[in-house]
Amino acid sequence: MSGGSKERRAEIGAARSLRTKKRLIEAAARVIGLRGEDAATIDDFIREADVSRGTFYKHFATRHDLMAALWEHFGREPYKRTWDIYAHIPDPAERVMVGIKHQLLRAGHSHAWGWLVIRIWIDEDAMYRDIQRLVSSEMQAGVLQGRPAFADKE
Repeated sequence: MSGGSKERRAEIGAARSLRTKKRLIEAAARVIGLRGEDAATIDDFIREADVSRGTFYKHFATRHDLMAALWEHFGREPYKRTWDIYAHIPDPAERVMVGIKHQLLRAGHSHAWGWLVIRIWIDEDAMYRDIQRLVSSEMQAGVLQGRPAFADKE
């Protein structure tokens, strides 16, 4: 059979599809980082990724699906890995501060990533919930250790 086995062609097609999906996600990150989530359109994403509208919809049923994939790719796992790296630090307040410093340094090396995180943070519930969960668990650990003390401002 010319062209290789069906399995090999399927592998090649799946790899190409994954690269295209990643290209769309990275294009969305650049567009949102520069224009903001509210101003960015599907047309902006497909133009930046240099794909057709049909290709976009092959990978994402909705714009919201692309935003969720964007957070998965650039946010959830990298944030989790960052927090996991500092898990050995015994003081929860110090863990939070080191994690924030790491994220700020990362934003300094990639301005588009920094703006992307800021803009998604404002607009995306998934990101807010994930980060709130990470920080809340650190705050609870601090309270259990008697540090830090939180003053109620009400």
